Amino acid sequence: MEPLSQELKQLNEDTFHAENKDQIGKIQEDWETFLRRVLADDFRISRASRMVENKEEMIKQIQGDERMREGPADVGGGVEGDYGVVTSVVTVQGDPDKYHNLKLFNRQPSGEWQCVYWRVTRLPVFIR
Repeated sequence: MEPLSQELKQLNEDTFHAENKDQIGKIQEDWETFLRRVLADDFRISRASRMVENKEEMIKQIQGDERMREGPADVGGGVEGDYGVVTSVVTVQGDPDKYHNLKLFNRQPSGEWQCVYWRVTRLPVFIR
């Protein structure tokens, strides 16, 4: 497996900025436009609550969410062919828990990466 590319590290970070409804990147892309471009049509997120959402459900959830994420920290992962895996830890303001995030990206024929799967897991107390 190849080392994690800077491009995937940045995409990982930008997805958390999008959850905070920030403008993304040098071009200041709107968070929702960014997610509609970067999340695959068949995207799924499995939240720590075990709720599974698709792309539209995730965007709708973010629209009503006022919580702010901090991080990512402890970023890791790698690339194998047209697939990239990124792991990181984030915190949510006002929440004492930390959350491990695993994202699976797929390189499209255009060369762009799209996130196809995102899993969020609450970290056990002894890991914090």
